[in-house]
Amino acid sequence: SRANAYRELRSNSLALADYARAIETNPVSEWAYLNRARLYLNLGQIESAIIDLSQSIEFNPLISAAYSLRAEAFLILSRQASDDALSSDLLERSIAEYAQAIQLDPTNVDLYLSRGDVRRDAGRFELALADYSRALNFEPESSRAFLQRGNLYYAMAQQRVRVANLERALDDYTA
Repeated sequence: SRANAYRELRSNSLALADYARAIETNPVSEWAYLNRARLYLNLGQIESAIIDLSQSIEFNPLISAAYSLRAEAFLILSRQASDDALSSDLLERSIAEYAQAIQLDPTNVDLYLSRGDVRRDAGRFELALADYSRALNFEPESSRAFLQRGNLYYAMAQQRVRVANLERALDDYTA
């Protein structure tokens, strides 16, 4: 569509106007909402993107891209959150959205890698490892999956070293 072409050309105001016209013409067009949400994400208008993605999902709950984009939006919000509890909640929402996208598109390697990244950020290392390994099951030569899994192994080893040091410090302190 012309709106998508404008988006690709970064003519954002023209793209937004065309998406608005498309939605006005067909208020249940899940693709118009989805594509406008992509633009909102690129513009940093995360809440507007989530609203449009929710509309897209309401009209067609079988589009995995809507869930994965909403997961991405929740991840962005979690990184912007100043409150740890809110950030943690948003990470969990992101994980749940990726799970829904994976349910709809179970062989999509990028979805497993992205969910693995969010799980890693949430400190759920074993589950992140499972996602990275699952991605490698589908795409055994994925350099991205190997890189992310390697970085996770490094983070896990560092965490074990930190825990061992803290336990040693606690032992010394209480002795």
